[in-house]
Amino acid sequence: MTIGLGLRHETKLCTMVKLTATLNSDNIIVNVLKNTTKYKSSPMLRMSLVTTALLLSSACQANSDIAQGKQKEPKMQESHSRVEQTADCPLISSNNWRAQIVSIDGLRQLKLNGDIELPNPGFAVTIEPGIADRSLKPTQHFHVKLERLNGFHIQVITPMSIEQLSPAIAPEYTSIVIHCGKQTLSTITDIRES
Repeated sequence: MTIGLGLRHETKLCTMVKLTATLNSDNIIVNVLKNTTKYKSSPMLRMSLVTTALLLSSACQANSDIAQGKQKEPKMQESHSRVEQTADCPLISSNNWRAQIVSIDGLRQLKLNGDIELPNPGFAVTIEPGIADRSLKPTQHFHVKLERLNGFHIQVITPMSIEQLSPAIAPEYTSIVIHCGKQTLSTITDIRES
């Protein structure tokens, strides 16, 4: 079985790439340009070769289309506010934070909602209540906590909507401040009762 891939594009990123892999029951012989390497055959290596060929083909075609003006470069969504990634806060972005006081089973609850982007799906996310000042209309702080899950996770930006219900500590609030690590993600001053 032979897998051949020949690409020729007039862009700086993709000049001439040729990958040929010859598979038999025991070995895989790989030719990339003029370099030849022999590997012990395995299903994982076969899948890797096919995946590499497809990725090279797709990337070079997309770059060629962009260079020829057939396709525009993708634009980042501007609605998300960027967050500085740190060890204690690996968020990529955070936005649309809202707070409202709701009544659930006769109890007043503070409901927080927000949208975040994670670097991968390998996190458990919680919002924990923090300190509040002692005024009649307090400012209360909440902390977004991210716990890394065990295992391997694909590195893909993962959007997530999060929600938190906690007991309302006052009839009205001056503000709610959302933190992640040492960063302030949002200060909410429009807190309504519904």
